[in-house]
Formats: sequence, C-alpha cells, structure tokens
Amino acid sequence: MILLDILSNRGDILQLFIKDDLLVNNLLIWLSIIEDSLKIFAEGYFFVGFYNIFAKVKRINLAQKS
Repeated sequence: MILLDILSNRGDILQLFIKDDLLVNNLLIWLSIIEDSLKIFAEGYFFVGFYNIFAKVKRINLAQKS
C-alpha cells in the first residue's frame, strides 16, 4: 500500500519509467483506486479483529463472574 501511495501521489515518479502521458494519467487513476480499496480492506480487517478480541474478553469476563 505504501508503494502504491508513493506512485499514485506524484506523477513524476511514473514518468521516469513511462514516457506516455496518457498512460501515466490512466495508471495514476487506477493506482489511486487500488490504494483506496486496500485502505478500506485494511480498516475493515482491523475492525473485525478488534471486535473478535472484544467478544473474547466479554466472554471471559462473563465466565469469571459465573
């Protein structure tokens, strides 16, 4: 994700490797879409993990009170 962030935020980096301006602009759009999709996936994955830990702690607390 960091590599995509570096490539998608500055067009001059891609222009070092690719000389076609239209292709660079299209790649910037696609790289930005992929980067944002990965960010959403990572945030969702974090929340699922956080919820699982929260549920386990809640079950442990209920078991200890019984």
